[in-house]
Formats: sequence, C-alpha cells, structure tokens
Amino acid sequence: MRDFLVVVLSLLIAFCLTMLIPQAGELSFSPPWIFLLLCYWAVSRSAGLRLTLVFCAGLLLDVFTGVTFGVHGLAMIIPLAFLLFFYRSLSRLNRVQHLVLIFFLVFIYQAILVCIHGFMGASTVSALYWLSPLSSVIVWALIVMPFKRSRH
Repeated sequence: MRDFLVVVLSLLIAFCLTMLIPQAGELSFSPPWIFLLLCYWAVSRSAGLRLTLVFCAGLLLDVFTGVTFGVHGLAMIIPLAFLLFFYRSLSRLNRVQHLVLIFFLVFIYQAILVCIHGFMGASTVSALYWLSPLSSVIVWALIVMPFKRSRH
C-alpha cells in the first residue's frame, strides 16, 4: 500500500510539472514528465508498475491537456510494455546505455503521438519537438542517475 501511495503522490507532482511547464510553443522541447516518471517506476523494483496504471495516467493526461481521449494512454503503453517485458535484460545496462534507452523510449513515445495526431489531421510539429528526448535524457541524468548504484 505504501508503494502505491508513493507512486500516486509522485504522479501528482509529475502532473503539476506538466501543467506548469506547457508543452506548446517555445517550450515544446520540455521532457514528458509523466512518461519519465512512469519509466522510473517501471525500472524500480519496488513499484510493481502495472500497464493499467500507465494507461489510466495517459487518460488523465488526455483530460488535462484536452487532446483526444486515449492518445497519451496508447502512446505511453507501447514503449513501457517493452520496458516492462525486457526488464531483466535491461537491468544490466551501464549508465550510458541506460541514457540511450531513455532517449529511444521518449523518442518512440513522441513518434507515436505525432503519428496519431497525423492520422487525425492535426498540424505538424516543429523541429524543437524532437529535442524533447534530449532534454529527457538530461533530466534523467541529473535526477535519477545520481541515486542509482553503479553496475559494472
């Protein structure tokens, strides 16, 4: 029960960051806070993250951002299902490989969002949008990596 409360509290903080730092305009390169947090809980053994929680968090993000219902849920569940399925083999990655993995997970998440919006006839995204995986790696390196034990 304690782990569940920690996950919910951290999700509330991630939702606040998402709402305080807009994803539109010049700040479109900001990291997807909720997705990064869900990646963290997916690689953390103590959380026991379930894909149902991932999809529900995506649905809440859809409600808060005003996009079509289910877009973020689908975009989040695909890369996180990969992460959860291959967790045992991914846990042996060193720090640089871990950062590359986060880069590609965020890139896939954002590519799915662009594809879904493209199928619905939404406008194209700016080049700054594709800097978000890089900003996510920087945030991950500054916040998560110092607390993880080195595995060599």
